[in-house]
Amino acid sequence: MPDAHTLECMGPESPSSPPNPIDSAPDEVPDITPIIHLHPAEASMPVIEFRPYDVATFFQNAPEDIQDILIREAYLARAAEILVAQQEENQRVRERVDVTRPPFMAFRKEAKAEFEAELAKAEKEVEFFGRALAQNETAMDNLRKSARRQLEVWLRNHDTTYMSGLACEQFLSDWRNAVDLVKSIMLDFIKAIGEARNLMVTGYDKERQTYTAQALEALNRAVKVGAALEADTASVNLIAEKHDEMFRGTIFDNPFPRLPIFAAEHHVANAKNRPIGTLQKHFDRIKGYYEEFDQNGIPALNEAIARAEQRQKAVEDSYMTTLWEGLRQEARKSVEEEKLEEIVKETEERFLQGDYL
Repeated sequence: MPDAHTLECMGPESPSSPPNPIDSAPDEVPDITPIIHLHPAEASMPVIEFRPYDVATFFQNAPEDIQDILIREAYLARAAEILVAQQEENQRVRERVDVTRPPFMAFRKEAKAEFEAELAKAEKEVEFFGRALAQNETAMDNLRKSARRQLEVWLRNHDTTYMSGLACEQFLSDWRNAVDLVKSIMLDFIKAIGEARNLMVTGYDKERQTYTAQALEALNRAVKVGAALEADTASVNLIAEKHDEMFRGTIFDNPFPRLPIFAAEHHVANAKNRPIGTLQKHFDRIKGYYEEFDQNGIPALNEAIARAEQRQKAVEDSYMTTLWEGLRQEARKSVEEEKLEEIVKETEERFLQGDYL
């Protein structure tokens, strides 16, 4: 009997695990169709929403260089509003000047000269402000790209939601790779089953009731490939389980489908114990199951993966866009009208010098 110290190290007795469905598989191959289990059902798209104080706190905790770029972009946005308003007025002035075009202008040189001078002045203003707006927009575009790029780098290391999105991406990549492995080894298994069936059926000695060495070798290979197929199938389902457990209740909650469990190794190994008259049917059922799985199950699974990838990207983009727009609105609160000209001029000069690329 173990002493008290041993019992303490062992901890409480663990409850017995439920039986593995493969370990308790019947000898008869079930006549079933493989089904991709969407369990539980795919989650609906979440609504991404930040409360005002969330964004304010986020903005205050962001690095100073990101805050600076966001605030400078806000100053340029305010300047753009003023430029647009002035440009609209310039265009109205030009239209009013154009309406005053005198009749028979070719015969009145003074009127013609006065009109052309007024029109040229109006067009010069429109052209000047057009260039100013274009430069402002280019500078703002570069500022936005620079700020967003720096923000994403910062989020990768500091924001749990964004990091969860990256982890979800990795799960999707691992899941797709694992399914590709199942697809590859399943085709190998289908081939191995066909070879084992042919050699077992034709390589049976009725008098001795034994199989040829070549037939048993083919069967043994099919058993090993079946075991590998089961292991790879279990890996896909384990990835799905870990994913669902990690992201349950988060904005990335979107359960992965499960692969059906089939005792490939057990049913192939059991072939040599079956009557020779039922052997071909036994192999054909195994082979038919996986052929059906290859033709319909794997494509359905790949479609589910594609949907999961699209949904993950949509959630991540929605999160980023909502946060980004919230931060831009928060930055606009820092704009001071009396500093507008100074900061816009400084920002555009830095932009022309190659900053904010």
